Amino acid sequence: MKVTAVIPAKMTSVRLPKKNMVHLGGRPLLYYSIAFAKRVESVNRIVVSSEDPKVLAYAEENGAMALTRSESLSLPDKTNQDVLKEVYAQLGAPIDTLFVLLQPTHPFRSVHHLSRAVSIMQTDVSYDSLFTVAKSDELRGTITGKVFEPEFELPRNRNKEKKWYRNMGSFYIFRPENSFLKPGFFGRKIYPYQIERSLFDVDIDYQRDLDLAEMILARSIDQLPYISN
Repeated sequence: MKVTAVIPAKMTSVRLPKKNMVHLGGRPLLYYSIAFAKRVESVNRIVVSSEDPKVLAYAEENGAMALTRSESLSLPDKTNQDVLKEVYAQLGAPIDTLFVLLQPTHPFRSVHHLSRAVSIMQTDVSYDSLFTVAKSDELRGTITGKVFEPEFELPRNRNKEKKWYRNMGSFYIFRPENSFLKPGFFGRKIYPYQIERSLFDVDIDYQRDLDLAEMILARSIDQLPYISN
C-alpha cells in the first residue's frame, strides 16, 4: 500500500500572516514537514499544495511534488478535507494509497510514531483514518449566564471520571475512499494513536507560538534527527 504525504501550505493565514513560510530557526516553517516526511521510509511521495508560486518553487527545490491549489481553496472557510479532495483528483485518484496529512504548523514530530502509525493502517484495513491523541485532564465546562457549570461534579474524583483524550494534530492518516472523499472527514472508524504530551507539543498559530517553538528548537534540536544543522 503506497503512502502519500500531503502538506497544505496556503499563504492566506490571518492570525500569523504567511505563517507556512515564516522562519523558524532560520528556515521556512514548511521545511520541517518536508524534512520530516523524507525521513519516514514508508512515505513514497511528498506533495505540497499551495496557491503561491514561491511556496511551490521552494517545495520542488526541497524534493517535494508541487501541486497548484485552486485560489478558492485558500479562502478562510475552506478545510483540509477540500484540499485533500483536490490533491486526490490532481494525482489521478490513486488506488490503494494512504494519505498522510502533515500541517506545517506542527514542526516537531517523531519519525518512529508516524512509521508505526502507517504500519497500523496498512495492517488493519478496518480503520478509515487515524490521528494522534493524548490524555486530557482539563476541567472543562459551559457558561450559562454568568455561571460556570463544570463538566464533572466538584470536587473531582478522577477515579470515577471517564478518561478523555484530545486531538494532538501531529499527523493524520486517511484511507481516501472511506474518509475525506465522503461527507464525513474522518470516516466512521478512527484509530486513536496515543502519544504523551511533551516539550515538542506546539501548534503555531500566533507569534507567541512561534517564539515558543524557537526556544524548543534551540534546546532540543539534537532530539529531532530529521533537522539538518
